[in-house]
Amino acid sequence: MEYGKINELQEFLGANILNHGCNLYLPRFLGKVVSTTSSSAALPLQYPGGTYSERDAKAAFHITSVLGQVLESDKIKLEDISDFTPSFDLIHKTAFLFGSRSNNLTIWATENLPTNRFFKFVFGDRWEIQCENGKTYSLPDPSKLDRGQYTNQTDYGVISRLSVPVSGERLFVIAGLGSRATEGCGYFFSNHWRELFERFGNNDFAVILKFSPPLIPEKHEPIAWFGDMVN
Repeated sequence: MEYGKINELQEFLGANILNHGCNLYLPRFLGKVVSTTSSSAALPLQYPGGTYSERDAKAAFHITSVLGQVLESDKIKLEDISDFTPSFDLIHKTAFLFGSRSNNLTIWATENLPTNRFFKFVFGDRWEIQCENGKTYSLPDPSKLDRGQYTNQTDYGVISRLSVPVSGERLFVIAGLGSRATEGCGYFFSNHWRELFERFGNNDFAVILKFSPPLIPEKHEPIAWFGDMVN
């Protein structure tokens, strides 16, 4: 990557990222997980601990491909959200939050914005992104849809950067209503971070992405932008 572009990426991610590194917060799911390759074994392999969603992990992979351009691997950490007490006081490095309903840190962050509330999530029979301009983007509760039903829906996701009021660090939200939208938001971020930087500079922002059926993470359409633009 060009030197000037590296400087832009560092500024976009946060001024202190080189010193403090970055935390990735993914929701973990508990329960017995059976290996898909062990169906013919007498005793199928099981993993008894927590596991990440495949789509959340892919979203994180897209983000780490960007972070790796400015950070060594030991500065990028996956963190367990289960024991984390939400508080702006505790966020002293750039952080990424993945997922919407499944990640309590995402819910906490989007409900406690210090200034502009660009959007909020609402969960019921339909999962919704309610935006400050009065528009709402929604999807039937994806946890109640089978794979075929879900892929025939239109899904929506959010990429947002928020300034933490106490530390001034950057908090990024990478969250779809459904899992493919979360992955798609990670993909969009990795390929369009410079466009976001050129549009918003150091200002907080949110962009809403639309994913039309069949749900393919790479098939995205930005449909709403929020935040003060630099030009």
